[in-house]
Amino acid sequence: MDKKITGLMATLLLAVFAIGLSGNNSEGIVTPMEIVPETTVLEPINYGSNVCVSVNDEFVGCQHNVITTNGLNYVKDCIGNGGTNDINTLALGNTTAPVVGETALAGLWASCGLTKAEATYNTNGDGNWSQAYTWTSTCDNVVVNTTALYKLNTVEGMFAGGALSAPTTLQTNDKLQINYTTWVS
Repeated sequence: MDKKITGLMATLLLAVFAIGLSGNNSEGIVTPMEIVPETTVLEPINYGSNVCVSVNDEFVGCQHNVITTNGLNYVKDCIGNGGTNDINTLALGNTTAPVVGETALAGLWASCGLTKAEATYNTNGDGNWSQAYTWTSTCDNVVVNTTALYKLNTVEGMFAGGALSAPTTLQTNDKLQINYTTWVS
C-alpha cells in the first residue's frame, strides 16, 4: 500500500497542479489579488493509466482505464485529509516564487504570527477539496508575497507553492487568509 501511495504522490507531483488562492472579504481581512482571475479556467490534475497484458511473455496489448469516483475521492483523502499522509500545512514567505526542484519555501515566515499552520480541510465534491488558514500579523510592515502547501510536520516537505499576484504588506492585527483549492479529474 505504501508503494501505491508513494507512486501516486510522485505522479501527482509530475502532473499539472492547480492552485486557487482567494481571500475572505470580511472586515479586517487583507485579501491579496487572486493568482488567476475568476474567469480563467484552470486545468485540473489529470489521471492517466494503461493496463497492459502479456500472456506467456507475449505482449497482447494495452488499454486505457478511467479513474472512478472512489479513486478521485481516494486521491483527495490521501493528499488533503489522509492522516499521516496529509498535505495540509500552509506557509507564507517573502521571496520569489518556488520552482519545481525546491523542497522548502525560501523566505519562510517564522515570526510575526505568520508561522506555518495546519489548514482547515473542506471537501468540495468528488475529487475536489480546499485547505484554508487565516493568520493575524503581530508585526508592522511585514511583506508576504509567496505561499506554499506542505506535508504535515515536515521542514522540507513542500508539495506546491506559488507567488501572490501582488505583494501584501501587513500591519499589526491585519489578517491574511490563504485558501488552496485542488481538484483531480
